[in-house]
Amino acid sequence: QYEFDRAIKDYSTVIELNPALAVAYNNRAISYFRNLEYNRAFEDFDAAIERNYVNAYYNRAEAWLRLKEWEKAKADLIIAKKKGVDIVAAFRNDYRNLDSFQRANLAKLPDDIAALVRHGFRNRFPMKEKAITVEGKSLRSRDESPEALNLVKRLRDAGAPLGEYIKTPPFFGIRTTPTDVFVVNGKTRDALISEHPSSEDILKPFLHGRGIRRWQVEPPEQWLIFAYRGIEINAYPAIRRYLEKYRDSLSTRSRKGAWYELQALIEEIERYAVPKLVCPNLFYTQTFAVETEGYCCGSTCYIIPTEETWLCGLLNTRTVEWFYSQISDQLGPGELKARSGFIKQIPVPDLNPDQKDMVRKLVDYLIFLQNQPTTNSKDLAHARDFVMLKYFERIVNGLVYESDCQRWRRFAEIKCLPSVTYLSECAIENIRFG
Repeated sequence: QYEFDRAIKDYSTVIELNPALAVAYNNRAISYFRNLEYNRAFEDFDAAIERNYVNAYYNRAEAWLRLKEWEKAKADLIIAKKKGVDIVAAFRNDYRNLDSFQRANLAKLPDDIAALVRHGFRNRFPMKEKAITVEGKSLRSRDESPEALNLVKRLRDAGAPLGEYIKTPPFFGIRTTPTDVFVVNGKTRDALISEHPSSEDILKPFLHGRGIRRWQVEPPEQWLIFAYRGIEINAYPAIRRYLEKYRDSLSTRSRKGAWYELQALIEEIERYAVPKLVCPNLFYTQTFAVETEGYCCGSTCYIIPTEETWLCGLLNTRTVEWFYSQISDQLGPGELKARSGFIKQIPVPDLNPDQKDMVRKLVDYLIFLQNQPTTNSKDLAHARDFVMLKYFERIVNGLVYESDCQRWRRFAEIKCLPSVTYLSECAIENIRFG
């Protein structure tokens, strides 16, 4: 229970004792705002800014955001950024991500503001005016400058395309329409098993695209009723009774097979049991993860069956993101879509086993860091693991960018490589990876 009235009273006492103390005005403004006294809040934000407290620009911007005053918020964010405030870190200190803010405030941030506060946001490639419509509006396309086209060609020449390199073709997960029928929570799963033990045989932990983070996946909280084509449903009486409640809606689906079946064969379950890389079907930045628990995946997941976890390092790099956005013609700063035909074109550099093993060890360490409880801490004072995570991601970015044979020797001369070798051979070994 927050006691904003008492906080306001105490800050007021501090201001009486020291009217020049800018931070007191800022903090009282925050208390006023949370106490729904908006006019007083903005008066205090203005007072803090007059006393050169630059963080007040960000705090005032966040207040404007909550009131959906987009232009005022944007203006303050830009000023705060120019004055040296890390607005991305500040936003992350209050909200885990954009979705968290939007759910809490029941509002979708405009794209230009989302670009300012989104962690890791960047333009994937330059845009240019290509033509003018009869209405006078400009059309835009990807940059077809010689430099960009040359870099795309150079990356293609760096190695075999992913579709040729991997032994088993990638695929999307199981389509479960209507999702609310075949996907159940833990409570329903336990009830079905309690009603009849056979239910456990076809209840599989189920991964959605939203459960995939860079490097590793969140443990699923839902379960798939794997009612495959040709299933003997009477062998699972509890499942049958559960599905009967939805028979009318299930029978209206345009599909082959019985009303209670998924469009999946029993053999397909084996595809999920093997080690694999997964990514969501929509992502802002490359979001591939290693998945070794054998989770079933939904249609919002793209799956690459492989034991070569070093490929996760390759696929999460900025170089690959830029290449992918170029060849797939996905323009603009918004979400990218996982499209199998284009993902298969991503070049795999011709690395020797030692080089692959170095990247693999770094991927292992990144997974370790991603699993630390402070990585997503809202308290930036305890975000050391997050900082280290980004540090090692940069090393992987450098290794991959410099990885074609002609440039690897030059990269080996860069001073940071001995530290990379030391960390991968010593630090990672000490925490029992690799």
